[in-house]
Amino acid sequence: ESIDIGSSSLTTSSGTEDLGYTAAIVSGDTVYLALPFIQHFTNFDYSVCSDPDRLVITSDYTTSVTTATINRDTQVRTSGGIKSSIMEEVASGDTVTVLEQMDTWSKVATKEGIIGYVENKRLDNVTDAVPTAPTNYTEPEYTTHQLGEKVNCAFHMVMSAAAAENTLSSDMAQTKTVNVIAPTVFWVHDMQGDITDHSSAAYVSAAHDMGLKVWAVVDNINDPDLSDKGDFLEYADTRANCISQIMQSVQNCGYDGVNVDLELVPEENGEDYIQFIRELSIACRNAGITLSVDNYPAYEFNGYYHLKEQGVFVDYVIIMGYDEHYAGDTEAGSVSSISYVKEGIQMALDRVDKSKVINAIPFYTRVWMTTNGQLTSENIGMNQIDEVLAKHNMTATWDEDSGQNYAETTEDGTYYQVWIEDNQSIQLKLDAMTAADLAGVAEWKLEFDTADVWDVIANYMNS
Repeated sequence: ESIDIGSSSLTTSSGTEDLGYTAAIVSGDTVYLALPFIQHFTNFDYSVCSDPDRLVITSDYTTSVTTATINRDTQVRTSGGIKSSIMEEVASGDTVTVLEQMDTWSKVATKEGIIGYVENKRLDNVTDAVPTAPTNYTEPEYTTHQLGEKVNCAFHMVMSAAAAENTLSSDMAQTKTVNVIAPTVFWVHDMQGDITDHSSAAYVSAAHDMGLKVWAVVDNINDPDLSDKGDFLEYADTRANCISQIMQSVQNCGYDGVNVDLELVPEENGEDYIQFIRELSIACRNAGITLSVDNYPAYEFNGYYHLKEQGVFVDYVIIMGYDEHYAGDTEAGSVSSISYVKEGIQMALDRVDKSKVINAIPFYTRVWMTTNGQLTSENIGMNQIDEVLAKHNMTATWDEDSGQNYAETTEDGTYYQVWIEDNQSIQLKLDAMTAADLAGVAEWKLEFDTADVWDVIANYMNS
């Protein structure tokens, strides 16, 4: 739905409706919306009062409140005591909200929004109840485009369309039970929302021939020209430009879904980010394709990604259960310990229905090196771990705390540490996902995998 500033004409997918009032005006740098217009989008009651001018708005219809009936004409006073100033006259039969009860007086709020004190003997029928919500607005039910089966989504790093076409078959060769492939084809390029598109219709066709759904990944981390990770989200026209380019490529190539991987978004762009997700969800729903969104574990410091709100609009939220310790971290540690994975899953389930939650697992780890007190690390695929252990003559032993095999050694003045991802550590993660009854698994990324890890993933998919 849309409406122009100063207009009364609301445009919807069904046509144009005259509201009979101006819905939005601008005064200075501030946009003001008419309350009846806002009631198109959410449930609340309001009343307009004067002397002094004020609004009384009720929007909480889930929390119980205490109310009482005035049994005799009386006064609401500034404090408890008959000598305090009168704020308002209330009549027998009026209903007030009781905010605090004391020995002989109660703090109350009247329907006109006056808060003051009334004698307890003037209150009858003190009851607790949840307010009845108005019926001017009905929460829309958002249709989903889910797979109808457990998801196994393999991320495929794509640097060019030609390379993707050439490597698809070999990169998929040893996989098992994968039903979705997610190539990183859409790179946000600039703050206007333009994308660099590495799409290939031939790639999509080949993946379909393998029985795979294809979810095109849109990210803000691969294009070197994009310096600010959230600027393009700030304005409706730049978001619309980005979405338009995505959906045009979806149509041209025949993608089955879109996966959003917008990382390092600044907190000040949090509201812009979730609005982008809402707007993209409309486009995907209209096109009949699946929308999934990649997320950090939902800690308080990244709450502005609005995981709960995502769960309303998208088909799947994918929790990136890795980068617990990351490149540039100040301490060495696991990329994905079992406690970190379990916590990430639980935080997601606290906000999103389990039917929409997918946990992503790492096919990589980090080799940590400390030299003269300086910590550095190197990212390696799980298919390189045996080579690294042999090179540094390290022997791995099981670490119960991390749920991983761990190895360390000192060589030529450098202390090496590695928390290993292998079929044992992946099995523990999959067990946690089975216990949580999640919608499926995702893997970052193809080319880092080993043959034996697909056996435990296949067992998870078939369980």
